[in-house]
Amino acid sequence: METINNKTLTTLIGWFVDMKNTLLIILIIGVSIFCVNAQDAQNEKYQRSSLAMLIFSNDMHVLLKKGEPKSVDEIKSEVVKAWNAYPFPDKYNNHKVQTKNLNLSTQVDFTSLARLLQDKNMKSDAESLLPAIKQQLKDNKVAHQLVKKWFSSKDGNMYNMEYIKEMGLYNVSENDLDYNIAKNTLRGMAMLEDAGENLINNTFVTVTELIFVSNEPLAEQYRALANELNRSKSNSGNELADAIVNAAIAVAALAFSIEADRIQDGYSFFFKTFLFKLRWNQEVAANFYHVWGDENAFNNMNFELDFVGYQYNREKVNAGVFSKSANREIETILNKALVRTLDASFATLQYSHDVFKPVVPVLSSKPVTAKIGMKEGLLGGEKFAVMQKVEDPVTFKTKWKKVGTATVDKKLVWDNRYSADGKPENEVFGKNGLPIKATTFKGNAQEGQFLKQIMTKKKPKKK
Repeated sequence: METINNKTLTTLIGWFVDMKNTLLIILIIGVSIFCVNAQDAQNEKYQRSSLAMLIFSNDMHVLLKKGEPKSVDEIKSEVVKAWNAYPFPDKYNNHKVQTKNLNLSTQVDFTSLARLLQDKNMKSDAESLLPAIKQQLKDNKVAHQLVKKWFSSKDGNMYNMEYIKEMGLYNVSENDLDYNIAKNTLRGMAMLEDAGENLINNTFVTVTELIFVSNEPLAEQYRALANELNRSKSNSGNELADAIVNAAIAVAALAFSIEADRIQDGYSFFFKTFLFKLRWNQEVAANFYHVWGDENAFNNMNFELDFVGYQYNREKVNAGVFSKSANREIETILNKALVRTLDASFATLQYSHDVFKPVVPVLSSKPVTAKIGMKEGLLGGEKFAVMQKVEDPVTFKTKWKKVGTATVDKKLVWDNRYSADGKPENEVFGKNGLPIKATTFKGNAQEGQFLKQIMTKKKPKKK
């Protein structure tokens, strides 16, 4: 068993300031080296990122035209019910916290929603909302709640490693762990650092604004904006400059007109989703472990959330959803629309932000398959890195290592999107004549390895 001298130990665990923290480490580390094998991969038991999902407010915006068969309050109730029934994204651990909504009050009307069709207005809207979101997250101590959940038992007792052990799949015996830590070995220190780096440091929060509208007034606003643009054509006297400006105006006006025709009837969900990541590094961990056992000191600590990005999505809802003949189907129709909107939002956030991309275990090697599909935005042809967890023989820390690449087979993309009857809309059949239950990849990968999508310049199209 390798030991380290005081100088090296100071470098590695300088954030433990006295001998009482050595006992603390023994208590904390009921964990082991992360060990991935083929059986774990097939059972999907692997270290995932963790996610908490919040909404702006339960008092969401519902904008209706006159004469709708349902009232605003009735529709709000149906939408909240659909949100609560949303099947949590299976590529993340459900990191529920006490706060469910931020009681954020915003101003929304048909004109402002119509203008969101243009990216520049979407960016401006997001930037205007962000300060209030950050402040509410801080006021509600959401970051504290995230950290507290990591270090709480199932019955809510603080300063407990039960949850970290469960989420980290640590399986070395307590005696071996205690020995490694007590003897100040590199292996013991690596266990502690892995828990922070691979689990706590990959904790995310989404904050979503839910908006439900009648499409007819929205389509009228699109047409009004198209007319407004057509009336604003440039006439500066510089023919070339005017031609360039007017061409851009014509394209924008046409986009509004096309959208007006597309959504003429029915309803739409608008979702504005903001993604944050818990800040957890060696300094934060040092301060936290130093006050271990003192809940008052913990409450006074300054945990923070870092903004990652935002995504706006809209999904059309059937025109007859609230008709008398559809009473029994309201829940089904709204659930489907809400799930599709949220799934599209997550797929784009994952694609656009590498830190939020999930890793998925290889299900089989011949052919290479994995439980990821259209719900995560796959269309076919996407490139994935084949990843493997390896332990550094010197530091004993585990790291991801890229060992190859694999490409999604365009003919065998799994349709795992939500459907009320459990049957995919675009059912794909394998060579055995049976419906596929996973996406097939071209390339080489083994059970026990993982796949992570590689960023490309070309953004995925909505399917």
